Amino acid sequence: MIQQFAEHRVAANLLMIMMILAGLWAVRTMPSMLDPPAHFPVVMVEVNWTGAAAEDMTSLVTTPIEQQLRTLTDLKELTSRTVNGHTSVTAIFHFDADMSEALDRAKQRVASIRNLPAGIEPPVVRRPLDTEPVSVLLLTGPVTLSELIPLARQFEKELLQRGIEGIRYDGLPEEEIAVLVDGQQLQSISLTLEALATEVGRSSQNVPAGAVGRGQASHQLRSLDQRRDAHAFAQLPIESNGQIIRLGDFADIVRRPRQGQPELRADGHPAIEMQLWRSTNTDAARADQVVQNWLAATRPNLPAGVEIREIANIWRMLDAQLDMILKNAVSGLLLVIGVLYLFLGGRASWWVTVGIPVSFLLGLCLFHVVFGYGISIIALIGFIMALGIVVDDAIVVGEDIVSHYEQGADPRQAAVAGAQRMWVPVMTSSLTTMAAFLPLLIIGGMLGDMVLALPTVLLCVIAASLVECFLVLPGHLRHSLERAQLAAPSTNPSRHQPAVWRHRFEARFNTFREHTFTPWVERALRYPGTTLLVTLCAMLVALSLVVAQHVGINLVTGFDFEALEANVEFSSSASTQDKADFINHLQDTLQSTHEQHNNDNVLGWVAKLNRADFSNERADGEQYAAVHAQYAFEEDRSISPQAFVRDWQAHIQRPAYVEQLTVAVSGGANNGNPDITLVLRGYNTAQLKAGTQALAELLASYPGVSNVTDNLPYGREQIIFQITPRGRSLGLTADSIGRQ
Repeated sequence: MIQQFAEHRVAANLLMIMMILAGLWAVRTMPSMLDPPAHFPVVMVEVNWTGAAAEDMTSLVTTPIEQQLRTLTDLKELTSRTVNGHTSVTAIFHFDADMSEALDRAKQRVASIRNLPAGIEPPVVRRPLDTEPVSVLLLTGPVTLSELIPLARQFEKELLQRGIEGIRYDGLPEEEIAVLVDGQQLQSISLTLEALATEVGRSSQNVPAGAVGRGQASHQLRSLDQRRDAHAFAQLPIESNGQIIRLGDFADIVRRPRQGQPELRADGHPAIEMQLWRSTNTDAARADQVVQNWLAATRPNLPAGVEIREIANIWRMLDAQLDMILKNAVSGLLLVIGVLYLFLGGRASWWVTVGIPVSFLLGLCLFHVVFGYGISIIALIGFIMALGIVVDDAIVVGEDIVSHYEQGADPRQAAVAGAQRMWVPVMTSSLTTMAAFLPLLIIGGMLGDMVLALPTVLLCVIAASLVECFLVLPGHLRHSLERAQLAAPSTNPSRHQPAVWRHRFEARFNTFREHTFTPWVERALRYPGTTLLVTLCAMLVALSLVVAQHVGINLVTGFDFEALEANVEFSSSASTQDKADFINHLQDTLQSTHEQHNNDNVLGWVAKLNRADFSNERADGEQYAAVHAQYAFEEDRSISPQAFVRDWQAHIQRPAYVEQLTVAVSGGANNGNPDITLVLRGYNTAQLKAGTQALAELLASYPGVSNVTDNLPYGREQIIFQITPRGRSLGLTADSIGRQ
């Protein structure tokens, strides 16, 4: 086949054109993304129980679920996290497990639990979606939160209709319809609060009532009495003392946010954060274009004073990363072209250079069509790593063809002989390169699935390089050498003489090779023991630089926006005013630090009430708060975020009622994860908390250690009640009192 393509007049050109067209088609169709799609063998079970303490959730909900899931087939790890009113159980399976079957088995096990409390919401069993963020929008203005909520719901519908796949909210409270009744009113209508709640629940519901009639006259019967708003509940009829009265006659019905819901404030005004996301198999560039078009159409029609800020744009970050990688690739390609022209001459270096983008285009097509991947950061890194492989293959084949021609062979014989002679060495080199990346293919698990794109890129590029340098390059060099041969030297002898600068360069290079480089190689071969010893010493020196931390290690586990976060956990003694004062203090110190560094680092910030993040775990409740600030990109800032955080911490004065305070950088290198994580286990929660505090105090005493936190908060104080014999004689139960 090598001979046929080398001797045919147009086969090499046709194959190159097909490779280029295939690559251009792949560029137009393949999606762009931050990371390649990944498979997560995880099943989550989530249960809500309003008003329940974490201890009750653990004993009555979490433990029964764990007991049922613990014996699932292919289960690798089972973890749970329980807070007041909510529990989440995570089952991690072996990577090769059938997750559809595992999800069905988990649903069956949870459904078979018969002793769960009656007041809980139905358990939700699901698999997490592999998603990527698109943009983060902040809706704010000098209006009330109740005025922002309808706008947020309207914007959600518009974005979903345009193609955004999902929206998560922060600062949009869950609402409830509350029925407020005075105790004297209850006595006047001879109802208890529990009886009133039962009557409201019985009267406000949709009930199927079967069917009436037969044949074509058959109809379904349904009762549609479910109330949806405060006015409808006010009209609800209630039976009392043989009379029918309306609920609104003796009760106040209001629609309000649930207590303790997260609240956001920007510049002192209420705010709602909209986090737009997409699935990883869709195009990031297209999703960003949808958002930008929607913003351009929506902003002119906003109510007076209301604004939409785009505080994070994932495509902008991805585009910056792609631009940086492409610039590095172009600069490397220019260096390669210069070296090729310097050592191989014009004709061979030209066709070797042409083969580089052609090989990459075919490799891109194979990467997308055969393996189904899109353009991601990892894929582009793999293509840059493959640049040297493509050049090496083409250089070896092209140089051997030129050598055969210079030794007297005609262009056709030189093209065929050079390509055939280099087939075994180049193929062996390619197999060796693939073997070097073989461990990445056999890692397995979630980590192996995430890095699988890297060896896949190299496989595709190596295959494309072999096609180009053995089927395309020989034919092109044959045509080039034939044209050179047709121009007889007798017509213009100076035409084929090398340029003066090339003659001088080759003379000096030959002198260096023969009198400097070759003697050193001969000495290395003559004294193999010394050569091995020098190599080992060099390896030890390099290793010592890492061990002594002269060369640092930066584990970049993902690409994310760099931001500043101050997360606070207040003690139970902190009043509402105390919490507000400290949050204002954090914002004032952030402002002063920002002004100290010329106002060109922080892009804006948001204060979050009733929510914080400790060690990448979200904590909700009235004892939590946070300040989140967006930080400028590296090329736009005057100081690193880590140095900014140190200056910010120096201005903060921590009062006694602040139980935990972390001020750190989130995103960027290591995705804001802690540098060291220690896990303490035990059966006694009080002893575990005491050990955690002792360890935290010890670690915080070391210089350079900060943000020592734990994920076992004290929570609220409890009031334990017991029913006296007199209360029992009156018919009171713990359940009836708990519902009051």
